[in-house]
Amino acid sequence: MNDFISNALLNISPENACRLAKRYGADFTVDEAKIILPFLRLHKNELKKENKDKLLVLAKGKFPPSTYNKIAILVKKYAQ
Repeated sequence: MNDFISNALLNISPENACRLAKRYGADFTVDEAKIILPFLRLHKNELKKENKDKLLVLAKGKFPPSTYNKIAILVKKYAQ
């Protein structure tokens, strides 16, 4: 993963993550961001085009369906 993106992921606040997600078409709450950010930090190596399906499989059972759908929107847009 690009060092810039990795660093940004480690330092982004839940509030800023919500604003960024909204720009990409997913409307997260701060509470959702607080549970999604640790997951993404843990699985940052899967944030690549070739690993997007693996990341979605990992996320599927960890989040409620509404939150998972928002994650899927972002991953699909990011990995195009």
